[in-house]
Amino acid sequence: MSETTEQYWVLRPGSCEVYEIGEGGGLGTVELVQSFELRSPSGKLMDKIPAIFYPVSTLNPFELLPPLHDLALSNITHYQEWSDYREVRYKCNVPVPVLKGLLDAPDRLVIGPNTVVTLPPDGDFFYREPSGKAIEATRQAIIDIEKQMLQRSLAFFGGNSHMTATEAELRSAQTVSELTQMARDKESAVKGIINCWTQWTSEEPNGGIKVNTNLIKSPISSDTARMFTDLVVGGIMPTDMYWDIMSSAGIIPKNVELPSAGD
Repeated sequence: MSETTEQYWVLRPGSCEVYEIGEGGGLGTVELVQSFELRSPSGKLMDKIPAIFYPVSTLNPFELLPPLHDLALSNITHYQEWSDYREVRYKCNVPVPVLKGLLDAPDRLVIGPNTVVTLPPDGDFFYREPSGKAIEATRQAIIDIEKQMLQRSLAFFGGNSHMTATEAELRSAQTVSELTQMARDKESAVKGIINCWTQWTSEEPNGGIKVNTNLIKSPISSDTARMFTDLVVGGIMPTDMYWDIMSSAGIIPKNVELPSAGD
């Protein structure tokens, strides 16, 4: 049977120490078992710790839950509720045949337009169906879950007539802000990884990635564009800044040559 040894690696610029946790002495003992320098293959001492912190969430950097985790859980709940809804509808939509007063029921009862059911004088034959009270409650639960999922996602870009334009814009801005920050964190993490690698290989750190954030940018409304135009006309906003905003928002095509400040 293999044994597991608990170790802790302590990284410092240019060095690394490995400690083991023993079992003696109450809470255990800490013993230094290995110490070595961090050098590149060329022998250069690394002046940085070769570790990059890449938080999944900037609000709670030490939580490892993926983005939109709550939306994924809501999606599972929605699937379960919808499955129950279909099951209860199926059972409530099928009437159950009932024989009243028939004591000696045959082993096999044939029901149909071409068969006859013999009943005693006080007997009766009818169909009984459930009241189906759970159907409406389950249906309302599904609607409530979909409303919560709508608030946590970009679904408001669809046809939701119950949401005002201001509410949709505020929710859009919050989601876009989170996605933009995630893109920046990824660019920063990859840049740090390349810096560590090039220091190890003694190369120049001239690589990286660029996440295209134009896909998640919120479009500028006509009122906002008109406000920027008024600022330029009033001499409050520089013309170059105005053209940059209009171009980055996609209102002006990238291939259009913008005028300079002196034009």
